[in-house]
Amino acid sequence: MKKIIIGMIISFFFYSFAFAQVIEKEVTVKVKGLVCSFCAFSLDKSFKKLDEVEKIEVELDKKEVYIDFKEGKSLSDEIITKTIVDAGYNVTKIMRNNEK
Repeated sequence: MKKIIIGMIISFFFYSFAFAQVIEKEVTVKVKGLVCSFCAFSLDKSFKKLDEVEKIEVELDKKEVYIDFKEGKSLSDEIITKTIVDAGYNVTKIMRNNEK
């Protein structure tokens, strides 16, 4: 019985740690075609429709979009790319927290 409890505790910590590594708070996206404040507004509007997004910032000079997620939420690269492409822009790179 003692071995089972210890195994359950180890499993709990392992899965908790593994899950914590998957959920990231912020993503940086390099976007081609960002030139004006309307671009920033357009992307802001598109991402604010998604329940997972807490905040979005657009840095026109760097051609980057910073997406902050709500606690415990995230978006796949595919959804991020689709959202940006549907707004009329092209994704050149998506960087997760650990890739910066």
